[in-house]
Amino acid sequence: REKTILVYPNPGTHTVFVEWPASLSVDRVELLAADGKSLSVWREFGSAGLSVPVAHLPTGIYFLKIQDRQQVWLEKVLVD
Repeated sequence: REKTILVYPNPGTHTVFVEWPASLSVDRVELLAADGKSLSVWREFGSAGLSVPVAHLPTGIYFLKIQDRQQVWLEKVLVD
C-alpha cells in the first residue's frame, strides 16, 4: 500500500513539512506531544500540505494527527 501522507525532514529542527495528495479533503492537522497533549491545531492550509514550525519545541517525539472527513492519520515526528 502506498503511503498517503509524507512528513519530512524527520527528524526536524526548524520546520517539518506535511504533504498529502490534493485528492484528500484534509480539514484539520494537529500537533500532539508524546503524551497526547494538543500543542497546535491548523484548520486553514494549502490543498496539499502544511509547514509546521518545530524550532520552539524541546527535542523529543511528537505526533501529527491529520484528518479528513473519513480517515485519521497519525504520523510520528522527531524533533532535534
